[in-house]
Amino acid sequence: VREVLQPGWEQIAPYGGTSVLTDFKGIDDNETDPLDPPDTNATVGPNHVIEATNVAFSIYDKSGNRLSLTQFSDFFSPVVTNTFFSDPIVQYDQLADRYIILVLDIDFTNELSYLDFAVSDTNDPTQGFSEMHRIEVGEFSVGLNQPTLGDYPKLGMNADAYVVTLN
Repeated sequence: VREVLQPGWEQIAPYGGTSVLTDFKGIDDNETDPLDPPDTNATVGPNHVIEATNVAFSIYDKSGNRLSLTQFSDFFSPVVTNTFFSDPIVQYDQLADRYIILVLDIDFTNELSYLDFAVSDTNDPTQGFSEMHRIEVGEFSVGLNQPTLGDYPKLGMNADAYVVTLN
């Protein structure tokens, strides 16, 4: 491997050189509305872990103690009503020292899809997420066998912006 590396690059960890520091049970289907697949996603910051499924997210300390479990319908209630949630993304932004929560929000009644986006107030996600946005991403048709909607969101970031892509 060392012969392939560019001059000045160092090998970070040899193959097989990593280990699990801790593991713990995450969100259980019985605690939330079970959807299959649950589309799990997680992120780790300086002191917390956030795990998300299609309908809820949970905040843990790094020892695995659950600090909260919140349904997306409750969390995004300031900007959203009566919708279906899917494909959550949780990410820690090292540059801003904040957590981001992003979830696809589908309004079947009005045949519209949205992205719900929240940024934590501090690097402690238990202190709240007062910045929330609901971004319309388009119409879709329920009449088709497969709804045509923005799906499978991905989140990227740099010092200037958050960038979201959809299928």
